[in-house]
Amino acid sequence: MKDDKCGVARVATRIMTICALFAGLLVGGSAAFAEPLKIRIGWIVAPAELTPYMFSKEGIAVHNGISYTLEPIHFQGSPMEVTAAQTGDLDIAVFGSTSFAIAVLNAGLTDRRIIADEVQDGVPGWSGPEFRVLNDGPIKTIDDLRGKVLATNGFGGEADMAVKLMLQKHKMAVNHDYTEIEAEMANMNALLLGHKADLVTAIHPFQDIPDFAEKTHNLFTSG
Repeated sequence: MKDDKCGVARVATRIMTICALFAGLLVGGSAAFAEPLKIRIGWIVAPAELTPYMFSKEGIAVHNGISYTLEPIHFQGSPMEVTAAQTGDLDIAVFGSTSFAIAVLNAGLTDRRIIADEVQDGVPGWSGPEFRVLNDGPIKTIDDLRGKVLATNGFGGEADMAVKLMLQKHKMAVNHDYTEIEAEMANMNALLLGHKADLVTAIHPFQDIPDFAEKTHNLFTSG
């Protein structure tokens, strides 16, 4: 009888141990399951992009903060997003036509998939990047940009490549026949009006600010 009681006690202890382990696994699994998935999404300029505040109104994204959390991350240009995507620091990236090619061919991100189409640049009747100069400035034609300073938001980005292509057609190479500097889109107006750059990239809504729109004009567009 004593051996039977010991045997029962050992079995009971094992069952209790297994139950305790199983309960621990359940608690740990529940905690892991309850943790919202973090979705890191890049953006360059607002309000041209709605990313920073598109879920700010309560009730639009009903599962934000429950099954996932949206983490908008600001970048100056899409080439910087290529690097972040390559290092695993960005889940959804905003790529232009040039940076998408760089991501696939140069960075080896062959598993990239397009999930949304935000901009169709160069489509007649729709606004895209404008490359503006001062009305009363010395730049009257593209050839007048020789020896001048041009501002772009990111080297290698879509707008930057449009500028490089246009000036290449006019036999000008970057850092040889003209100088390029990087600046935030929101700072382009001040650079041009302050005579810190001779040509800047202008997009909505900055291109529509009355003082800037009145004193500048398009030299050419990416379209």
